[in-house]
Amino acid sequence: PAPLQLPTNPDEPLQDLPSSSDPTRQSTANTPSPSHSSKLDLTIARVSLVVDIIAFLVVILASNGLLFACGAILQALGVGFSPALQAFALEVYNRRGGKGEAGKLFGAIYVVQALGSQILGPALYGFVYYKTVAIYPRAVFLLSAVLMMVSLGLLALVRVPTTGEEDAEGARLNDETRAPEIQILMTNETLVHIDDDEEPRRDDHTT
Repeated sequence: PAPLQLPTNPDEPLQDLPSSSDPTRQSTANTPSPSHSSKLDLTIARVSLVVDIIAFLVVILASNGLLFACGAILQALGVGFSPALQAFALEVYNRRGGKGEAGKLFGAIYVVQALGSQILGPALYGFVYYKTVAIYPRAVFLLSAVLMMVSLGLLALVRVPTTGEEDAEGARLNDETRAPEIQILMTNETLVHIDDDEEPRRDDHTT
């Protein structure tokens, strides 16, 4: 996709601002530039997972050091998963009304990554290696391939929201975050003095 064009500011004298007498330049300047392609990021993330699965299968089935090295090199082609997934998450988050709060999103992502790579991951792989190193030393690579397949299956369920869905979601979020309107009903009651033989009547003025 074409890169985003930053909006020009009158406070920046070095910018070549479009002249008001030139309608062609005005229409060009007012035309919104295409947004970042979230579908491309999602495709890159899925392809990277497929490459990782193939690489782990090559490592598992390798009968010599050359095939093992080829599988390890092939894993380098799947390194685009993490940045592509983060870019996709940021784009969807911004579309759903989270602009200006990217720190919260990446903070949550890094917490999940730290939980998996620093706590759950070492414990799981250490336990599998401890139990299978004498029987099947390649079990750790098989575990990695299985986890990649599960990740690919979950990522296959993710889809890029359409414009109509984004508008509906944005309207719903605005309704949820909008301050409720409080209507105050004020009643002025005035007693009118009448004769003793008549019942008192009351005038209600409601605004």
